[in-house]
Amino acid sequence: NKLHSIWLAFEEENQRREENTQAIKYINSARILGREGKDTDALEYYKMLLRECPNSDYTQDAVEGIIRITSTQNLSG
Repeated sequence: NKLHSIWLAFEEENQRREENTQAIKYINSARILGREGKDTDALEYYKMLLRECPNSDYTQDAVEGIIRITSTQNLSG
């Protein structure tokens, strides 16, 4: 049914928009903490983003942040 398909597309977009709103908060917090040298705290915000906002437009940023922090920790530890 075409109406059902349109409704589903609308709901998916609405869900993604809501996830993006939350993901922006997480990514900004993680970046600020990272600049302050608080990598462990930043890592938690990146993980929360992936857990709670898996369909957002910011998942790749979170993955890159996690890789950057963990590779730095592995080099220094």
